[in-house]
Amino acid sequence: MKYIASILFLCFAAAANAQTAAGTSAIQQYLDGISYWRFQYNAEDTSFGHEVSAQDSIYAMNDSLMHYLVNVAPSQPGFLKRKPMLAENADIKIVTTEDKKLAVYCWNSHAGTLDFYNAVALYETAGGVKSHKLADASERKGLEKVSGEFYDVLSVTHDNGDRYYIFQARVKMSEKEVLNIMTAYTVADNQLKAYELFEGGASSGRFVTYIYDYMANYDFEKMKEVHTVHLSKNGKKLYIPDVTDGQLNGKMQVYNFNGSKFVYDKTE
Repeated sequence: MKYIASILFLCFAAAANAQTAAGTSAIQQYLDGISYWRFQYNAEDTSFGHEVSAQDSIYAMNDSLMHYLVNVAPSQPGFLKRKPMLAENADIKIVTTEDKKLAVYCWNSHAGTLDFYNAVALYETAGGVKSHKLADASERKGLEKVSGEFYDVLSVTHDNGDRYYIFQARVKMSEKEVLNIMTAYTVADNQLKAYELFEGGASSGRFVTYIYDYMANYDFEKMKEVHTVHLSKNGKKLYIPDVTDGQLNGKMQVYNFNGSKFVYDKTE
């Protein structure tokens, strides 16, 4: 009986791995398609036997990747728990929380002259893995404004088990200036919903934003930023860099977690 159970387990594991591999292949395929139509396609060198539009093809590839992550990936066993094995230079950022209950997939749509990022969040609920669109280029063709690149997610848990997520995105405003956007969410009624996690200071309830000189804050030897948003080890304090005249001044705005919100305390 144990032998049969072991065989069944291996079969299920193999099937799950095969589905994950298929998911990885699909993501890479759509990313390669976006790259081809954006950077490699040349009408003079390529003939499809019918009229094609590089711009429409870019949108179509983005729509396919968006559809896959929103509608297909959540139903694949183990997809949220395993980071896809993509090409080293794959043009997508995947940010996963430590507990692997939420992941953000963010990629440059290359659909306009400005950087407009598509982003999808996959998250675990009592009813299974679900998806939530954070940004979708197909919904605003023309792309008159840039959108943020999601690059980090911080999370904190209330004593009663409620979990709050802080999504961080950045928008390139100029060659040196960056707009940092922090947005709060929580999972309620099996849905990822916006949440007013912040109170006081530079916050506006659901958001905290600030513009700063990115290049002045970057340590080129360590290849990372110097002053960044972060949580204390126990998750009870949130530190947000303070800005004076567009420059990070080395001080941090301190917010204390009271169980349901981060409340501004002081700048130190």
